[in-house]
Amino acid sequence: MKLYSSLLKSEIYQILYVQDVFSNYEDFLALVTRAFDPKVLFLTVIPVVAAFNTRLYSRLLLSVLLTEYFNTILKWCVVRVVAILAEDRPFWWVRETSEFTTLNRPKLYQNELTCEPSPGNPSGHLMTSTTYLYVIFSVLEEAAVLRHGKPVVISLRVCYYFSLLLISISRMYFGCHFLHQCIFGILAGVLLTKVTMSLSFEKYLTKLTRRRRLAYCCLICLLLLGIYWGQKLFGVDPQWPVKMAFKWCDDPFFLDPNTTLVFSIVRLTGALFAFAIVGPVLKSAGLNWKRSIPLTLAMMVAKMCSNLLHATPVGQSQDDTVLNLSTESYFTVDWKQEFQADTEQAILNPYPTDKVMPAITRLLSSLCERFQLSHSIEFSAIDTLEQLLVKVLAAHDDSAEENFLQQAPLYVLTVLNLVGKYLNSSTMLDPRLMQQLLERTNPELVWSDGRLREMEFDVLKALNYKISESLLLGAVERFSKDYILTLGIARKNTIGDVGVKLLRVVYAQKHAIYSSLRSSVNSEDMFVQFKSNRLILAAAVVMSILELCQVDDRQIHDRVVESLSRECFVDPMNIVFLKDAILNVIN
Repeated sequence: MKLYSSLLKSEIYQILYVQDVFSNYEDFLALVTRAFDPKVLFLTVIPVVAAFNTRLYSRLLLSVLLTEYFNTILKWCVVRVVAILAEDRPFWWVRETSEFTTLNRPKLYQNELTCEPSPGNPSGHLMTSTTYLYVIFSVLEEAAVLRHGKPVVISLRVCYYFSLLLISISRMYFGCHFLHQCIFGILAGVLLTKVTMSLSFEKYLTKLTRRRRLAYCCLICLLLLGIYWGQKLFGVDPQWPVKMAFKWCDDPFFLDPNTTLVFSIVRLTGALFAFAIVGPVLKSAGLNWKRSIPLTLAMMVAKMCSNLLHATPVGQSQDDTVLNLSTESYFTVDWKQEFQADTEQAILNPYPTDKVMPAITRLLSSLCERFQLSHSIEFSAIDTLEQLLVKVLAAHDDSAEENFLQQAPLYVLTVLNLVGKYLNSSTMLDPRLMQQLLERTNPELVWSDGRLREMEFDVLKALNYKISESLLLGAVERFSKDYILTLGIARKNTIGDVGVKLLRVVYAQKHAIYSSLRSSVNSEDMFVQFKSNRLILAAAVVMSILELCQVDDRQIHDRVVESLSRECFVDPMNIVFLKDAILNVIN
């Protein structure tokens, strides 16, 4: 099992690599995943084939039905018996496994295509798509051999394998399947299709009476019912994947009941009984193409229109107001209201924290790197510590201020520990390492578990028991996704790395950045409002990212800054001036 867990761990890194390399092709991969969804194929390919050739339709439908039934049996039965088969999907396995710790656990990208509440092995997409493609390409090969020879056959096979490769990449990109689950799905699909497409199987099927076919259908249904209730009898919840998906899906609205095994069984059973009643069609029934094809196309168009009306764009939540503050958290309110409240609070408390922030930023950044914490925790901790410092300064108590500065390293670790637990309940800083760091910075500071809990209580009390995610990080991420990633100028990781470094500079050098602009603003009140608005600062950071990614096209710059100015309700030149001030500090 240890070896097997190590295999899954290595496959998680493969998924991360795929998500990085193909991040600019997300829309195309989403199209591939949706196009080869078993439900979509069932409602599109089969009717089209039926409109042209009823015998091929009969063979294809039977192959698909048996393949999907076999996929369900594997996911429900064999996977539980054979330990080497992993039923988990990557997006929840990575959060449940003990192979990673809190400090190094990776975060897989998710959207509404990720959260499928069914076991992962074998891949239903690959297994079913293999069947469809195998049947269709087999027919095309038979026709191509007679007319065009081997070159066309080779081309068809290349298209076949390339299609399966694309589907596998798309399933891995969205964190739906491990690599071995995709491979197993392909192999199982090919094997089962070869059996169902064999001449001997077809001959046997044609000899069966309608009553015998219905009896086989009932037997399959009883088998599935037996597996379902057998699991419950042995204390296994057949619906455990639904609970796991709901637990670890970033947005519960992403869950689609149509992808559960129970739904698939109901859909397949109806089709299988209908097939048993009608029976296999050995010869084409003299179709009138003038009627069958338009009728089929009309039904498909109606279905596609229905899907489009209820579709949600890729990468967007069903709640358009959701702001992804980081890869770990999000707001569920109007995000700009949060910035408005933050700006008003900053205007009411204009206490000079800028000169202290460089040291705090450097210390927190180095600590987060040492403890291997996320950037969300890093920047949220910086914001929280700044709020705490404002509270201390607002008290106008010299002794309290002096005490805070003397114990600054201890306050930094306390805030970091609090924010880490707030954003990720499983975060736990190494106490021994914390003690070593304190001894190096100030040997006179007294540290213990009791002292840490006491300071955590004091910090929470000072902050009115409220800790928030980093608004600045959230806005930079949102603006970057909306206005930079869509340009395809650089990889997602490159933009992220540049953005993180810029944010560290902005936090540390905020005083220098805004001081360089003070003479350009006539009114002190207007300058305070400008300086207090993190939304404008986020827009300037995004424009700086664009500049540092060496995008020289002025039209792109103008278009992005115009869009950002509308988001921030500010003149575009204000964003440009602030961007120049940030870059001047860097230079």
